[in-house]
Amino acid sequence: MNKLETVNKQNLQDKIHTIRGLAVMLDRDLAVLYDVETKRIN
Repeated sequence: MNKLETVNKQNLQDKIHTIRGLAVMLDRDLAVLYDVETKRIN
């Protein structure tokens, strides 16, 4: 059974970076958010 967690809005916003005018997140941060290994994101 999956565990649900509340995501802190400020913590999530800190992981969003702007590169060349686009909002992006690093694959490792997305992997933590979705509780999967980084290789599943790539």
